[in-house]
Amino acid sequence: MEEQIAGLGTILVDDIMIVEETPRIDEKRDAADDARQVGGPVPTALALLARLGLRSRFLGCWGDDADGTYIESVLQKDGIGFPASSRRSDGRTGHAHVWVEAGSGRRTVVCRRPSGGAANGPVDAAELLDVGWLHLDGWPPDRAVEAARIVHGRGGRVSIDAGSPRPRMGEIIAVADLVNCPRRFLERYLDESDPVTGGHRLLSMGARCVTVTDGAEGAWLIDRSAAWHCPALPLDRITDTNGAGDVFCGGLLYGCLVGWEPPERLRFACAAAGLKCRERGNRAALPGLADVTSAMERLTVQPLSAS
Repeated sequence: MEEQIAGLGTILVDDIMIVEETPRIDEKRDAADDARQVGGPVPTALALLARLGLRSRFLGCWGDDADGTYIESVLQKDGIGFPASSRRSDGRTGHAHVWVEAGSGRRTVVCRRPSGGAANGPVDAAELLDVGWLHLDGWPPDRAVEAARIVHGRGGRVSIDAGSPRPRMGEIIAVADLVNCPRRFLERYLDESDPVTGGHRLLSMGARCVTVTDGAEGAWLIDRSAAWHCPALPLDRITDTNGAGDVFCGGLLYGCLVGWEPPERLRFACAAAGLKCRERGNRAALPGLADVTSAMERLTVQPLSAS
């Protein structure tokens, strides 16, 4: 089957500690449980697409070390392809510590991104020749901008999951078919808290479609013709919110790739993100197509003013 999408961005090994409450400075706590997973906005979104039956390829880099070997084993298990050049002997694999509160599902993350060649290697243009859709998180900035320009210049589509402001992000937004971001990104990047107003400002910078997420408040989709809001999926429990935004973006991309209209893409993405929060982690917690399709029936998308 032909690959529908390629991704480039941060990839890390997450070591997760489940705690009753996040410790304060100089305070020690015992963990109720622990786990290890591969993290990063782009690989998590691609993993959801694989769970939903779409093929993908990840073009990020990692070091020639034990953590890099672990990343490769997880991507292979996920069914996500990657080039042999992803493993770099001149770099170090990224690593993150994640604390998840057992009761609320809230998380605290401290990460060390890939370094050396694993972070700064040039884009291999040959790897982008057949890419019809490229998904980014804006990191590393120079590689992300170069890749976006190559794919956009060939008539391909570009999306970015903009979790936080990064250098040269405006250059990606200028060619992006889809910009997904949390509400806090609008506040930090544009000094704007209103999702619809902020969405229109990103459209004025070149984006063709914008989605804004805000946890329990749901999400907004804004394009040049209209705007919509979808509430968060009602849940009987919240176990782990880590990766919910990445899963939302994966669900949104699924809707784009299969050709759905904007309200259905938004509803599907909200359902997928909500279901992920019921379970721990970002792999076993990923929902299947039937589960998301069923859950989205519980959500109603509200059209808003386009102005």
